[in-house]
Amino acid sequence: MGIIRNLSTFLINENTKVLGIAPQFTRFISEVELRKGIYHYYKLEPKYNYRFILKHFLNEITKDDSLIYIDNPNNPTGQIIDIKDIEEIVKKAKMYGIIVMIDEAYGDYMSPSNSSINLIGKYDNVVVMKSASKFYGLPNHRIGYLFADKEFIKVYNEITLPFPFSDLSANIFLNILNDYKKIESTKNKVIEINKKIYAKLNSNQYLYTNIETPIFTLKAKKNINLTQELQRKDIITESGKCFLNLDQNYSRIRINRNYKKIIKTINNLENF
Repeated sequence: MGIIRNLSTFLINENTKVLGIAPQFTRFISEVELRKGIYHYYKLEPKYNYRFILKHFLNEITKDDSLIYIDNPNNPTGQIIDIKDIEEIVKKAKMYGIIVMIDEAYGDYMSPSNSSINLIGKYDNVVVMKSASKFYGLPNHRIGYLFADKEFIKVYNEITLPFPFSDLSANIFLNILNDYKKIESTKNKVIEINKKIYAKLNSNQYLYTNIETPIFTLKAKKNINLTQELQRKDIITESGKCFLNLDQNYSRIRINRNYKKIIKTINNLENF
């Protein structure tokens, strides 16, 4: 969040036009509104089960845009946008002088080959943000970091405060990064659990997603407060009401070791 706020400070002014996706991480939208920017978005459509479609997004990009924000994997659907699609977006954006911010808060769950870090050095209009809070489980250490063109980094360093996190936090994170077996084990465990969850659900019960990510979004067939129903069964979720283009009939779930309870609760819900 510190990086998002720093970038917003010098990239977004009053009437700055920013393109995003609906639904996506809502706190960035709040930053645009705080600075009186103009946020417009490509709407993921129910008829495609909220799947991201490149040609539809490209049609939304105009020369009036100054900034594009994409979270990959998407929050709340958990779907992963292919690096080839991201590159096409960056190419078109470059034609208009648009900066593309890629938020990879959940990016460590996907293959490194799909990270937009691979575009750094090839394009000077892409910025990639990452976090130690999700995959590495270090939210209290508040570690965020970014990759961008060298000239962009020089400007960023001039506007950001020094020492964004402690040496202790940095050393803890670096030690975790060197635990390759644990990293692979975590990725494999997420995939293993997801396979078991999706095997017990119908594809029309959740929005399009990818098996590598630890979040997905459920949808109810009827008009109910899905999050409230799940929380009554002690399943912690995030209401679809928190996201643009969703409502109370949707609920984002984070998977955990207690996945059997998640499956049982979902299948026992009335009107679901």
